Amino acid sequence: MSGNDPNKMVVRSEIAVDSLGNAHITWTAQEISTTIRDIYYSKITSSGSIAVDYLKLSNSNGSVHWGAGIEVDANEDVHVAYAQFTVYDDPENKYHVYYTKLDNNGGVLIPYSQLTVQDAPMGGPGLGLDQNGDAHMIWADGRESVPFSPWKAYYIKVCPDTDEDGDGWTISEGDCNDSDPNINPDATEVCDGVDNNCDGNVDEGLINAYYNDNDGDGYGNPDVTLEDCTVPSYYVTDNTDCNDYNAGINPGTTEVCDGVDNNCDGNVDESVTNTYYLDADGDGYGDLNITLEDCSVPSGYAANSTDCDDTDTSINPGATEVCDGVDNSCDGNVDESVTNTYYRDADGDGYGDPNNTVVDCSAPSGYVTDDTDCDDADPGINPAACDIKSNGTDEDCDGSDRTKGKACEGGSSGDPEICDDGLDNDGDGDTDCDDRDCRKDSACDGGSTDETEGKGQTCSDGVDNDGDGQVDCADSDCSRNRACR
Repeated sequence: MSGNDPNKMVVRSEIAVDSLGNAHITWTAQEISTTIRDIYYSKITSSGSIAVDYLKLSNSNGSVHWGAGIEVDANEDVHVAYAQFTVYDDPENKYHVYYTKLDNNGGVLIPYSQLTVQDAPMGGPGLGLDQNGDAHMIWADGRESVPFSPWKAYYIKVCPDTDEDGDGWTISEGDCNDSDPNINPDATEVCDGVDNNCDGNVDEGLINAYYNDNDGDGYGNPDVTLEDCTVPSYYVTDNTDCNDYNAGINPGTTEVCDGVDNNCDGNVDESVTNTYYLDADGDGYGDLNITLEDCSVPSGYAANSTDCDDTDTSINPGATEVCDGVDNSCDGNVDESVTNTYYRDADGDGYGDPNNTVVDCSAPSGYVTDDTDCDDADPGINPAACDIKSNGTDEDCDGSDRTKGKACEGGSSGDPEICDDGLDNDGDGDTDCDDRDCRKDSACDGGSTDETEGKGQTCSDGVDNDGDGQVDCADSDCSRNRACR
C-alpha cells in the first residue's frame, strides 16, 4: 500500500471510514537515506481492493511533514491536516499547518494549502468536522517564546468558500493560504521558500544552482552544489573548475608544461610540448621513428629527426660526403659530387671510348679520364696519332682523313728525322738528306741534285742546295738573288 517503494518507510498512519465502509488512510513516509518525510493517501474499498494508492498530498521540497489527521464528511469527501517543518529534531525549526481536501475517489478539491502565517515550532494539528463538512483544527506553537516553553494552543476553522484574507480567492477557488493576501493563484512567485502562486511548486523558475568556489578563483566545483535564489558566500554560477583547491588551475589559466591540466580542458600540456627524437649515436641528429613528447629535450634525444643512420656518428646531415658507397650526408644520394666518370681504354693507348663509361671514386683498371678515342680497338688510332694521308682512315680522330699536306709514311709526325739511317723518321715522305730537315746536317753536305740553288733563301742558308759544289752567292745560280747583289 505504500507504493512498494524500498527506499521509504512508514513512520505514522491514520485511518477514517466512510458510510459505505471504505477505508481512507494517510501515512507519513520517510526516505530511508534522509529525514525527508511526505504525506500519502490511499483508499481501500469495503471489499478490500485498493481504489487509490500512493497519492502524494504534500510538496516535499526537502522538508519534513508530520501528523496527518484524516476525516470523512457526510458528502464522503476526505479532509487531511498535517504539519511541515524544515529539519527533523531541530528546536529552531519553523512549522506550518497545511490542509488538503479530496473527493471520495482521491480527486483533489483543495490542494496543499498553508493555513498558518508565522514560522513557529508546533505540534501536529488535531482535525474535526462539523455537520456542514467544515474542518476545524487545533494545534500548539511557541511563536511568542523560546522553543518548547511555554506553548499556546491555536484554533482555525477552514471555510473553503470564504475569502478570509481578502485577496479575492477562496480555498475552494485555489487559494493555498487564505490567511495571507500575498499568496493566491494570481500572485507572482518570489524566491522566499513559499508557494506564492498556489501552483504546488515553491520558488519555481527562481532558484539557481550555485557551485562551491573553495579556492576563490571564480570557478566552481561541479560536484559541490547549492540551490538558492541568490549566490551564497563561497559559491559561484560557474561549474568548470577541475581543481577547486588550487586557484592557479581553472579554465581561465594558460596551460604550462608541468604534467597538469592547468586550463581544465581535459588535456595535459596540450600545445606546450614538443616532439623529440632518439639520438642513439650522440651526433646531434635524431631518429624519425623513435619519438618522445616532452617540455624540453630529454637526455639522449634531439630536436631534429634528420639522421638516416642513428648507429653511426659519421653519418648525419652535417657530415661531408665521401666516396664510399654510403649516403654520408643523409640527403638521399650516395657519393654525390665526389665521383668521376671514367672511359674504357680497351686498346691501352691512353685514350678512352666516350660510349663506354663507369662512374667511380677512382679510375678502375682499364679505364682513363680521357674520352677522345674514336677507335678503342686500335692503339694506332687516337688523337695523338699521325693521320696517314689519303688512306681512308682517320688515325688522329679529328673527324676526317687527311688529303693535303705532308703524309705520314713510315713514321710518326712526332719523331725527328735522322739524316743517315735510310728511314723517313718524321713521316713527311722524305728520307735522310732528301728531307728538308737534313739540309744543315753534316751528313748531307753537298745537298741533293733534286734541290735548286738561287730561289728564296737558298742563297743565304750556307748549304749547297743544288750539289754543284758552290754555296750561296758563290754559286752562279745566285747571281740574281737579292742576297748576292
